Amino acid sequence: MGTSHSARLLFPDRSSQLTRFTQEAISKMLPFVDVIVATSDEAFLSKWEDAPYKKLKTLLNVRDALCQALSKIQSPSMPETSEEVQRIQSEMVTLLSAKEGKVDEAIWNTMEEIRRRILEPMDRGINSSGTHTPRVSPIIYNVTRSVISYVLFLRTNYSSVAPILYEAASLGKIVTEIGNTNPLSSLAVEMISCVEEKVDKKSQSFLDQSIRFLFLANNSYLIRELLHHSISESVPESHMQALTNKVEGCIRDYIQVSWAPLLSCLNYTTPSRLGRDSPLTKFEREFQKTYNTQKLWPVRNPALRRKLREAIAEKVISGFTKYLVDNNITARKRKVTPKKMEEMLQELFEG
Repeated sequence: MGTSHSARLLFPDRSSQLTRFTQEAISKMLPFVDVIVATSDEAFLSKWEDAPYKKLKTLLNVRDALCQALSKIQSPSMPETSEEVQRIQSEMVTLLSAKEGKVDEAIWNTMEEIRRRILEPMDRGINSSGTHTPRVSPIIYNVTRSVISYVLFLRTNYSSVAPILYEAASLGKIVTEIGNTNPLSSLAVEMISCVEEKVDKKSQSFLDQSIRFLFLANNSYLIRELLHHSISESVPESHMQALTNKVEGCIRDYIQVSWAPLLSCLNYTTPSRLGRDSPLTKFEREFQKTYNTQKLWPVRNPALRRKLREAIAEKVISGFTKYLVDNNITARKRKVTPKKMEEMLQELFEG
């Protein structure tokens, strides 16, 4: 298209011939558009990428090519352009616009298919009683990863996707209830709200409350980070604050059910003797047990991992240190000391 446009400017007397050539070339290429639109997802199967994403990328590339062609054809014509050239150009614009509309519809349908696959019920892995404890916990829920990947994909390709999103919003296919936000933000927040519900429901399947609250913390923190770093300028502050409060609440609940009970070992009796059944011995035993159980529970985000370690230290080490001071006990000869505990906590959640 660029070559024929330049040639028309250099050789105006040949503009009619070049325009007909361009029309013929385009007419031969446009059936390819119909083939791509009609191709099923299965034809895009790849070991590197999910088929719907590959199809969506292909459709977006086709749309970009159509837009570029339209832009060239619709560029201002020279004053001496003949009526025949203008007629052919008008026909090409009509044809390309129709194909663009067809591709836009296919893009939206593919986006909806991806959205449906992400948000469909994911109840696999729950036994007949409705509860289970996974071998490696607490994991990031698959649906959380999928939504994050999808939102980041749309954000990366926003210039190509934006016209389709705005058209969908104008037709009421995307609910824009968040002030004057763009459709991508509305779509992202809507999907994330659905994910939060699924994560909450999934968390109820864990028998172990420590796993449950750490699972919630993992997923909620990841969702918050996605919004904060991707589309925070379009998300209401109240929504961001609610997510922040949820993460902090999950951490607080996790500490309360998992680590706070250790301090109750120090409240039974005064340390009249430091034998097997002494408060210190019970505390050390329970601390080691909890630590060994949770050491390899995975928390992938470094910032969240640091927050959790600091929260545990503030609750447990401070309480343990206070007990030693109040009872005038020297911890240097103990297996577990405040310093040793700090070192051990730095190895938590590295699974």
